[in-house]
Parts: sequence; structure tokens; C-alpha cells
Amino acid sequence: MDVREVFPDKGEIIEIFARVGVDPDGARVMAPKARYRFFYVRGLSAPAANILKQEALSYGAEAAVSIGVINCSVKSTDALVWGDERRLSLLAEKLKGQVYGLAALSRAIAEALAVKTPRWVAKGKVIPLGRTLIMGAINVTPDSFYGGGRCNSPDEAVARGVRMAEEGADIIDVGGESTRPGAEPVPEDEELRRVIPAVEGLRKELGKDILLSVDTYKARVASEALAAGADIVNDISGLGFDEGMADVVARTGAGLIIMHIKGSPRHMQNNPVYEDTLQEITDYLKRRADLARERGISADQFAFDPGIGFGKRVYDNLLIIKKIPELRALGRPLVIGHSRKSFIGKVLGLEDPGDRLPGSLSVAAISAWLGADVIRTHDVKETKEAIGMAMAIGAPEGYLT
Repeated sequence: MDVREVFPDKGEIIEIFARVGVDPDGARVMAPKARYRFFYVRGLSAPAANILKQEALSYGAEAAVSIGVINCSVKSTDALVWGDERRLSLLAEKLKGQVYGLAALSRAIAEALAVKTPRWVAKGKVIPLGRTLIMGAINVTPDSFYGGGRCNSPDEAVARGVRMAEEGADIIDVGGESTRPGAEPVPEDEELRRVIPAVEGLRKELGKDILLSVDTYKARVASEALAAGADIVNDISGLGFDEGMADVVARTGAGLIIMHIKGSPRHMQNNPVYEDTLQEITDYLKRRADLARERGISADQFAFDPGIGFGKRVYDNLLIIKKIPELRALGRPLVIGHSRKSFIGKVLGLEDPGDRLPGSLSVAAISAWLGADVIRTHDVKETKEAIGMAMAIGAPEGYLT
């Protein structure tokens, strides 16, 4: 007899069952028992927490709550609930009929357990998720933080976008205003002058197959870019800087990237502080998603971007990458835009963004491994190769000869 500890992912559990010779019906029953999930719950009343604790234990799950819940010396508590998927499903079913808000907890757990690959649609096009997409970043600006990402004219932007498409970009993202820390806003007419010819030229050169995104928070710029051939609006403000943006996206059926930002580009890096970084980001994204739906934007239209570098400390940026699975659990596609940003320079001691390619590729590979749906990058070829290598490690069976 030989014993070794294993760390199977979801797919490998099924493979192991088959290798062992498990009955197929038994495998279907056992698979959910082999997958543990954790849920952090905020703001439970003491009576609700007592019921949750008892019910969780009765189904073989667990709930960690404040010690003061036992004698109700605290009025409310947060909780950590965990267990295998089967037991959590049974717990969610039991909590359906409970009072003190536990029915809402039941729905949240059931919805999380049922989450599949999200659907993302832009102007009627279904964006192919299931692998990490590459978004090539083009800045038609004279003052972007990375010189290698700047284009001085729409013609130069079109040429770069064509090259990015040849290198494997799935989406080309065109912006006409730098949103680096400390950047001043660009007049709307100037942004239009930079962006619209680039979008028109890219659509003409690349045809209908590749997706085009416009990086803007201005409704008029978004509207004209969409008319010129863009499919997606990449709004750093998450519909927050221009009241008309939601109407543009709803009317056109465009895809939308809702990003988290703390403050505005001019001031966002002036000592940003969070009490709970991830909670505040997820709360913000949920609120903006609610607003989007209220304004007529379908959930299938939008993706989330946690906003690396937009009002974040180095710690916050690193935490966002580490917690990608939790951000993905919000149920929408996740965009990560880290390319050559200052947090990489601060970690590695590299002042010049031109020296940050290896660090950027490391972040891209790890982000893809953890489940990011889209990686926004200045370096398409290198990023695609780094992600391809990382994902091959996760699926070595594809290379059996």
C-alpha cells in the first residue's frame, strides 16, 4: 500500500473516480461532497446566527459566529459558513422557510452554488468566455504613463491595433484621455478627435470579427464611438461621471465594463484608505450593477473591473489579484487591467514602466490561472504566451502524445 496526499480540482475529482472504478451514479452523488465552499455573511442578528449555527451543524456544515451570540450579549454578528456543496445545498433548502432574514441567505447560497460561466453580450455579439481573453490597450494620448503604449495619431493607433490583432488580441481597447494618477481631463471635442477616426479605421481594417472597446467615461464619446464601430464601453467611473452614459449603453445594447475607482484620476492616489478593501470594492460593484439594471442595462451586458491602480495602495492591488476567485463569485466576467502599473514597479523596485514587462506577465499568468476572464495589456504577444503556458500547466492532458 502507498499513500500520498492529492490536491484535485473539480475536473480531476471526476477523473480519479473513473480511475478508481467508482459506479457512475455514486460518482454523481459523491462529487459535490468533495468540493468545499466558504461564505462570509455580514450583519446577522443574534437570533439568526443561533439558528444558522444549529442548522449548519445538523447538516454537517459549519458556521463560525461571535461568542456573544450564545447569550445574545451582542445584537448582531458576522459569520463564516462552510461545508461541502451537497451539505450547503441542503442547508440552503432548510433556511428557505426561516425568519430573521435567513431566507435571503438561503437564496444567496443557492445562487452561488448554481453559478455557471456567465454570458456577456455586446451589441448582439456573444463574447466567447471560457478562456482568458486578451484586450490590447491603445492610448491615443500624448501623456499616458507608459510611453510604449502611446499613439500620437489615429493612423498610428490603427496600425498598432492591427498588429495587436495579428498577435492574438480578442478585444482592442481605444482611449483618448489618459487616466493615470494626476491626469487632467481632456475636453470632449479633443477626445472625439483622437478616438473616432481610430475606431473607424480599426473597424475598417479588422472587419466584424474582432471586438472593439472605447475607454471613456463621457456619454457623447461613447455614443459616437459605438456608432463608429465599437462594441464595448470601458467606463472607469462605472457609470458615475456622466449621467447620460447608462442611457447610451441601454439604447445601443453595448457591452459595458463597470470599474471600481476611489475618487477621480486627478486625486485618486492621494492617500487612498480602505477599512476592508475587498468588501468595499465588491459593495461598490454591486451598487453600480444595480444602477445599470435600473437604467435598462441587462446583466448580460456588463463585466466588472476591480480597478487596479485607481485609488489603490500596493497592498490593495496585490490583494485584488489574490482574491480574483472571490471577485469572480459576483457572477459577472472579470477584467484585470494591471499592465506595467506602478504597484509592479514598487514591488520590484522599477521606476520606469518600460522595465516592468516581466512583472506584468507574472500578474497576467496568475490572474488567468485564478479565473480572470479578460486581461487588458500593452503587450499582447507576450501576455498571450504567458497565459497560454500557465493554462497548459492546468490542463496537461491536452498535451498527451
